[in-house]
Amino acid sequence: MFLLINKITREKIRFSLIGVAAVFSDLTVYNLSLNNNLSTGPAKSLGYFSGVAISYLGNNGYTFKKRKGIFLRYLLIYLLTWFLNSLINFGCLALLNVS
Repeated sequence: MFLLINKITREKIRFSLIGVAAVFSDLTVYNLSLNNNLSTGPAKSLGYFSGVAISYLGNNGYTFKKRKGIFLRYLLIYLLTWFLNSLINFGCLALLNVS
């Protein structure tokens, strides 16, 4: 029982660290893109996909055991969440009159 709890705790810590790294990657790429005169939409997309890459590589290679055939499923899930994220982001920007 202790070994199972210990493994789950390690996975939670690793998953959290990878998540923080993915968020900082997203934020950094987004801000760098905006500072290089890229418009909001493409900058947000570049930032988002940099975070996705960090998340996929970190979680598949470091947090959990590598599983074959998961890349396509992971990509499809993140494409869907990117679409929803962008839709909400652009909706909020339009409501706030931010360009």
